[in-house]
Amino acid sequence: MLLGSILFFLPNDPLRPFIDSMAGGEWLGYLNWFVPIGTMISIGYAWLAAIAIFYTYQVILRWIKAAGS
Repeated sequence: MLLGSILFFLPNDPLRPFIDSMAGGEWLGYLNWFVPIGTMISIGYAWLAAIAIFYTYQVILRWIKAAGS
């Protein structure tokens, strides 16, 4: 409820009309066949998750090492 009231005061997304106009385009399917945007986004999410896990473990191990000293 608090988050909803905070979001109410924020301005609308200025790119929403542009994104909605692109969604109806027939050419978008052809472009996605040559440049697989969905696959690239999935790979990017997996890469970011792997990097986040790595840095999280690195920080935890440094804390353990500092506590043991």
